[in-house]
Amino acid sequence: NIYPIPFDDQFRIDLNLSGTAKDLTIGMYNVTGEKVADLYSGNVSSTLFSQIWQAPPSLRSGVYLVKINYGGQELVRRVVKL
Repeated sequence: NIYPIPFDDQFRIDLNLSGTAKDLTIGMYNVTGEKVADLYSGNVSSTLFSQIWQAPPSLRSGVYLVKINYGGQELVRRVVKL
């Protein structure tokens, strides 16, 4: 889950992860595929992950993709910055 969408200055990511400790990376990309932010990169040992991400003032309004990689799987979610 990523909420609120659309967001103004921050959003929250809540993940329910399965399995044992694995590397988790979360990145934000613009619609042309350029990475605009690293949201998280590290090892997680819990099955529940939660993080609030504060958007920098330089992040423009628009549509972005949040890519979540965990345990060899990729999940992509669309977010909208007001």
